[in-house]
Amino acid sequence: MRTRIAASVAAVWGLALLAPAARADKASLDAVVAQLPFKNVKYFDLPDESITRVTLLSDALYVETASRKVYAIDRETGVVRWVFETDTGAPLDYPPVIAHGVPEERARLEDDLVKVRVRLEDEKRAKNRDMVKLRQLLVRSREVQETHRVLLERDNFYCLSKGWLFCLDRMGGQVYWRKDLSRLPLPIIPSAPPAACRSHVFVADLKLDRLYPIEVGRQDAVLKFQAGEEIVGQPAFEDPSVYFTSKDGYAYCFHTTGDLIWKQKTLGPIKAGPTIGIRRWSEGEGKQKHEVVEKTCYVGSTDMGFYAFDADGGNLRWKYETGAIIETPAVAVGDTVYVKTEQGALLALNVKPLHKNEKGEVIGERRDGELRWRIPLGERFIVKTDSRVYVLGKDRQLLGVEELSGAIKSRHDLSAFPFILTNAIDGTLYLIHPDGHFFVCKESKAEF
Repeated sequence: MRTRIAASVAAVWGLALLAPAARADKASLDAVVAQLPFKNVKYFDLPDESITRVTLLSDALYVETASRKVYAIDRETGVVRWVFETDTGAPLDYPPVIAHGVPEERARLEDDLVKVRVRLEDEKRAKNRDMVKLRQLLVRSREVQETHRVLLERDNFYCLSKGWLFCLDRMGGQVYWRKDLSRLPLPIIPSAPPAACRSHVFVADLKLDRLYPIEVGRQDAVLKFQAGEEIVGQPAFEDPSVYFTSKDGYAYCFHTTGDLIWKQKTLGPIKAGPTIGIRRWSEGEGKQKHEVVEKTCYVGSTDMGFYAFDADGGNLRWKYETGAIIETPAVAVGDTVYVKTEQGALLALNVKPLHKNEKGEVIGERRDGELRWRIPLGERFIVKTDSRVYVLGKDRQLLGVEELSGAIKSRHDLSAFPFILTNAIDGTLYLIHPDGHFFVCKESKAEF
């Protein structure tokens, strides 16, 4: 009887009595993935959770759910490292961040430590020990261990929820500290996603148009980096500087000590954060051979210009007129920087634009940028593999594009996957369904 009454009431008020939604069928998702040119596919799942956001950082996926939990998942194996739930009663305000460059440096140190220990053991077993070499290896081993120990204390995960800043151990999930930013001596109302390095967490303040570098050890902001108007987008860090943009039309670069290194003005308000691109190449021969590192700060503006500034000195390297407003951060991968315009086009620009003569010989650098190709209705860069660049097109189609020409070689419908991650780290494609289905896709080395 109660069931009938409830059904009648629902009919009167135009309500539907719905059973719990069924979980997405894995078999149907398998069929979608099977059509892709990625033949090396791993699958893992996160049952009983509804996924709301996924962030790819270094070697992990940070998965936010409707239950306000954050799962740290090894992006290769699918193993859950830890689960964190804030006590604010709210989800995260922005995607989480980790200390820039620290996981990679940690991996290098651990690799160095293994090599030093192997050499040390070999030297100990040698019939004719070289005591000088042995002492040098012992000193080197202690140095690497100490550097590694200090680094572990700064290998952290940070997130904001309801104005609270949380600091966790990146690998273990232990909560080191939590801070109500509104109760600092200089209260902060976060206005943009944070950024972090080993020593600081950078948080933009809405009220005073400042970027505060919060010291990890002190859990307080001693310095402030002032902008002319509201700071927009996520800041970018590349040791030893932090870069950010503002609605005042300026791109800013500050040293972590508080010194303004440079600021450059565009011709319109900026609505997207900066992107730092790094190119490395070798010059010279023999003993004179050395590595050259070039850092570029890319900024898109509402003046329809896309700017490439020298990240160290702030000089304008080149500017490309896109013909449309830019409100999305660029993605720099290798020799290409990918730019999304608000007219619905995805542009691939050469990182190093060059003037060439009729014979194709390089005669100088271009100051007006260089378009490699343009895809109408292109949404964003997804991943670059050995064979293709993959971008997201209209109606969530995955487009396989020739990197040099821009020719579209394949189209695959991925509308079944609400989460298709941008991966500028390596050639892995991540397809994720909100019901907890994860597909980790790589090209087969046998094919390419």
